Amino acid sequence: MTPAALKSLEGFHLRAMWRMARTHKPCRELDGSYTYPATPDVMEEVGLHPIAHYVDVRRQTIAKFIVYRPIFDSCVEGRQMSGTCPHQWWWEQPMDLDAARAEAPTSAEVAAEDDAGDGEGEGLEL
Repeated sequence: MTPAALKSLEGFHLRAMWRMARTHKPCRELDGSYTYPATPDVMEEVGLHPIAHYVDVRRQTIAKFIVYRPIFDSCVEGRQMSGTCPHQWWWEQPMDLDAARAEAPTSAEVAAEDDAGDGEGEGLEL
């Protein structure tokens, strides 16, 4: 996620918290200007964390899901094709893969789950 995208999400998140708050709301002064409450006070009142916290939690959830998939190792070991623009891959983003591996199922469990399937798509010919 780019810093600009995170900043936009933070602004939306703060405006949503102001709407939920009962006491820590922006107020309009007599001269037409606004006075805004401190963000930590608003967060405490509505019981929310900064948006970056929720993004990190979601990244860790995704890491737990993919870290033992067989294709993950292939992606990490792969090389960028020549002539393509350099960019950051999703597995290079800040995630605690060691923590995800500690909480994720073993690769044997994942392989058994993949082989068993969920019944969807079986019997289809492409």
